[in-house]
Amino acid sequence: MNDPESYEHVETRFRDDGNSIFVITEFRGKYAFGGKVKITVSARVVFEGNVIEVINQN
Repeated sequence: MNDPESYEHVETRFRDDGNSIFVITEFRGKYAFGGKVKITVSARVVFEGNVIEVINQN
């Protein structure tokens, strides 16, 4: 995201997988040319909040 001030949360979902949590979050923000783009990131995190692995980002 080129402009952190343009951050707009869309949705966050999660699933408890026992030893970790699978999280999918969607947000919008401005990119370099000023338009807005929606980005989806999925990751696996531990219960303390540390990211183990970013699975997908688009």
